Amino acid sequence: MAETPAQPTEVRCQMCGVAGRPKETHCRECGAALPLLETVGDLVIPGVTHLDPDLELYAKQPLRLGRKTTTEVVAPGAVHAAALLGGPAGLAALGAIAAVAASELSSRASGGKNVPPEKLGEPNSVVLEMAQRLQKEKAERGAEKAGQAEAAEDGPS
Repeated sequence: MAETPAQPTEVRCQMCGVAGRPKETHCRECGAALPLLETVGDLVIPGVTHLDPDLELYAKQPLRLGRKTTTEVVAPGAVHAAALLGGPAGLAALGAIAAVAASELSSRASGGKNVPPEKLGEPNSVVLEMAQRLQKEKAERGAEKAGQAEAAEDGPS
């Protein structure tokens, strides 16, 4: 059976060697800080002695790296080749690259679902809601300014 070591009852100054009392924090002779008698085993220092439970859960999750789309892999070389080709053929090649990139972007933005061509370019519901809120706030500010202008005109004469 393992025994726990007994705590020392006497504290000695590490600078001058004078014995100190258990509750003293500094040496009576030289003023140096005395070593602590209590153990630091139960001391909790977040990020040093203990980890945040949320971080421990996050660390257990598998690493997810985003994968590149076909356009991100192929486009740099294809754009360079189209630029070297020049003329109408190069312009047509750049248009084709742009069309593929737009298709991939729209499918990525929709969560991987295929978007019908007639829906391309339409803002989603979040964007529409934000635009409505901004228009409403702008109208309210305009009404406030108009009310302030009327109040200034009707002011003391």
